[in-house]
Amino acid sequence: QRQGLYDPRNESDACGVGAVMDLQRRESRKILTDARDMVVRMAHRGAKQANENDGDGVGIMLSLPDEYFRAVTVFELPPFGGYGVGNIFLPQQTEKRDDCIK
Repeated sequence: QRQGLYDPRNESDACGVGAVMDLQRRESRKILTDARDMVVRMAHRGAKQANENDGDGVGIMLSLPDEYFRAVTVFELPPFGGYGVGNIFLPQQTEKRDDCIK
């Protein structure tokens, strides 16, 4: 069921999915390093490019430091749970990068 930023209509097949978490909801750098280690050990997707010229990419989902974001942004954020944050890596070639931005 739809909840926050999650919408099941966006689901699709995916291989190489893993989860690392603390069931007591404690914050820890170990969670991040364990997630990184898991990704590195995967035989494909983020750990190894399926196409030599174009990586599949990989993501690690983290909790949002809402208090920090509110302190450093120069614009008003929606209520917690109503926004997301991400990094997008664009191609280095100008034409390809411009196409992505469009």
